[in-house]
Amino acid sequence: MGRIGLSKKFFLAKDLEWEGSFVMQHKNQISKDGSPCNQDPDYSFRDCVLSWVASDAGCHLDWFSKLPGKTVEACHKRKQIEKYSKSLTTALQARWLKLSNMTGCIPKCSVRTYTLVEKTREEATWDRNWAAAFYLDVKTSSFTYQTEFFAYDIWDLTAGLGGLMGIFLGWSFLNIILQFYMLVENTCINFCV
Repeated sequence: MGRIGLSKKFFLAKDLEWEGSFVMQHKNQISKDGSPCNQDPDYSFRDCVLSWVASDAGCHLDWFSKLPGKTVEACHKRKQIEKYSKSLTTALQARWLKLSNMTGCIPKCSVRTYTLVEKTREEATWDRNWAAAFYLDVKTSSFTYQTEFFAYDIWDLTAGLGGLMGIFLGWSFLNIILQFYMLVENTCINFCV
């Protein structure tokens, strides 16, 4: 799910002490025929998938957030909640291509990802009661910024063709001058001597 900015799952079992840091990476991708993406900065892949889940279930669970843009009734009955849960599970377990084809949602072109880097993982030595400790700090104050671009775009093609046409036109013009010079020279040799 790195294509949409989701990080890998992280599970910390009880009675463990984990210390680590994170690294941020920002990617800008190009929307291509085989790999489309949405360039709208306000677009949300999550909201798009939740809209599909609500339309598939026929209702929306607004426990945590309102469904943006659409007016779908809230799920009130147990059957509605079960259907919503089934649709949500289907979306959660689907592979990337199937999810995209099923929902019609495409990722954003600009994505930020965070990667956890483990420093230490050890058993907690302090008095614990079904708890774990999690310490997170920033690995560095810089981050990776990647921008995808075409290596040879339409402007490079135009410049290349224009350059080649200029070379051929230049040789053609030189050839016309050379032919005119040869004509004058042959005429002069035949009539002047």
